[in-house]
Amino acid sequence: MAGKTTVTENLIFIIILGIVLAVTVGPVIWNHFKKSAVLSSGIETSARIIDVTDTGRRHNTNPVVKIRLVVKPVEGDEYNAEITSPVSPVKLPEYRAGATVRVKYDPKKRENVAIIDAGAKGQ
Repeated sequence: MAGKTTVTENLIFIIILGIVLAVTVGPVIWNHFKKSAVLSSGIETSARIIDVTDTGRRHNTNPVVKIRLVVKPVEGDEYNAEITSPVSPVKLPEYRAGATVRVKYDPKKRENVAIIDAGAKGQ
């Protein structure tokens, strides 16, 4: 009969939908939880922006950008880190090469870095 689906067809649809959601929304959710964890328990310091690259993706019409940073930890040598995050087009000019931003980093997993403050300042 037309219009009726089988249990197998419904199961296949649910699996495909789950895969599509995991691929499209999963990374955004994962980054959100990782950023929240770093912001709540990380160590505050400053970082200098090396460059900002548009990934070509959008999140709620905001461009998702890759921000490369040189982090200046409280202890130890400076190191490079990378953040991928949606940024409002209005705030995008604040994220320019050479600008300094406040960040938090996870001392156990130093590549986990989150920007605290969007008010970047030029050096």
